[in-house]
Amino acid sequence: MKTETNRIESIDALRGFAAICVLAIHAIGESRDIYPKFIEYLIQNGGLGVQLFFVISGFSMFLTLGRNPTLDNKNIFSFYLRRIFRIMPLFLCVLIFSFILKNYILNLSEISIGNFLAHLFIIDSFNPYWMSNGIIGVEWTISVEMIFYFFVPVFFKYIKNKKDSIIVFISSIIISSIYVKVMLGLNPTPNSELWKYFLYKNLMFQLPVFLSGFILYYTIFPKKEIRSKKLNRLILPIISLTILFPYLLTFNKYALVSILFVLVCYFFYKYPIKLFVNKYTSYLGKISFSVYLLHLYAIQVSTAIIKYYGILDNTLFYYNIHLILSIIIVILMASITYKFVEEPGIKLGKYLVKIYGKRS
Repeated sequence: MKTETNRIESIDALRGFAAICVLAIHAIGESRDIYPKFIEYLIQNGGLGVQLFFVISGFSMFLTLGRNPTLDNKNIFSFYLRRIFRIMPLFLCVLIFSFILKNYILNLSEISIGNFLAHLFIIDSFNPYWMSNGIIGVEWTISVEMIFYFFVPVFFKYIKNKKDSIIVFISSIIISSIYVKVMLGLNPTPNSELWKYFLYKNLMFQLPVFLSGFILYYTIFPKKEIRSKKLNRLILPIISLTILFPYLLTFNKYALVSILFVLVCYFFYKYPIKLFVNKYTSYLGKISFSVYLLHLYAIQVSTAIIKYYGILDNTLFYYNIHLILSIIIVILMASITYKFVEEPGIKLGKYLVKIYGKRS
């Protein structure tokens, strides 16, 4: 089901679910042997909410570009402009606030100016030290996503149907796996765990997850299967690489999980069960970016409240209260930032696109 603004409610609901999953792992991730094993398993894998975000992001970018009949320079520029004003206003506000709070008010950490500038210009995912020394704590995904946006129009130009998207998806898994395997042996840092963290989190390894969103797009909005000779040329060399150098492959669990997320997204698109897809979950999805950026602060506020009332930690009651309270606090915070930061930024982006359209 679509809303009046062409937003797909089931996709919005899943955005909200992804944000809460990430919050859960950070809020109650230490709850070992407290919950039943299945619940514990879900909590410990809450970080995969980031990959669900990435799948939905890939889908949404093609959905946005697919509304334009032509992909000319004007539409590409408008696409970039909308993305910048959708992401950057809130991101910059939270980043600068976090930098001042941690560095100068609470003296919690010494964040170098170089590290701050790398995050400010969203290039922190190019350096393992910048990526692992976050200022907000979760912003590595913003850098990865913004770099991905830069290449989206190129993908949209050449990926014309589901067959193309599957070819590119499989190719990206193999290429990214080989890349990571090779780069693991070329560690320029004294810390092997840091280097591994960097390689697994950067765009090259996460790219198949974004690309799976294109498969979702063409599954929901199928296009005529036109044979793409350029993409078909990828098949033989990719298969050859796999057969000749299987030892170069690195297992990409994120790509595997993304396939599951594509199926989940498609299921809820076709069958928007009211329990999961409704105005409340749709609203949570609408404010999910704020929820994601602010959830660590909400968790800190919740922790302070719980300590104030003397609730014993490491108990089922503690973790349940902590999770519920964190969700309530972050929804209140996110509602405010969405209304006063995100929404004005979105409107400004649309206005600038409109002005640019009149002048060009």
